Amino acid sequence: LRRVRDAEDGWFPFPSREGIPLYVAFSHVQPVGWTVVVGIPLEVLYAPVHHSTRVLVLVGAAFLAIALLLGLLIGRHIANPIKSLVSYAAVVGQGAPVPLRLTGLRETDAVACSLHQASESLHRSTAEREAAAAALLVSEERKQVLHQAVLAQDRALREPAKGAMPPSTP
Repeated sequence: LRRVRDAEDGWFPFPSREGIPLYVAFSHVQPVGWTVVVGIPLEVLYAPVHHSTRVLVLVGAAFLAIALLLGLLIGRHIANPIKSLVSYAAVVGQGAPVPLRLTGLRETDAVACSLHQASESLHRSTAEREAAAAALLVSEERKQVLHQAVLAQDRALREPAKGAMPPSTP
């Protein structure tokens, strides 16, 4: 009561006779000397704030769930083409010719094109290497045949003919 007497107007928390917490506001009416005192329970005063807080928390949780779901979907949209590139690269690494497989994602499609070009280049160089190895084998066989012919000719020239007379010595 001292607060109400000492100040012209104001407010303060105060429990009611029933023990309910209140905010009490007061003001003095000068010409008549009256004092007007109004109390409102804290629960009623803060109800809109609690409601707004609950709504904001629920809306925030909903937006968070939507953001997580979108992040998951976008992550899968990126991860699946990368997984596809891993298997594609494994096939390319084995040297097998593979058709171009586009993933639907611009960046991974660029990598897939590079892998396809590498596959074609690897396949061409493998074919060229096999052709060179086959040509080398044919050349080696010809060399062996020629070598055998030269050896036979050399032996024929070194050995005297059978039945021929040895040269006479003076």
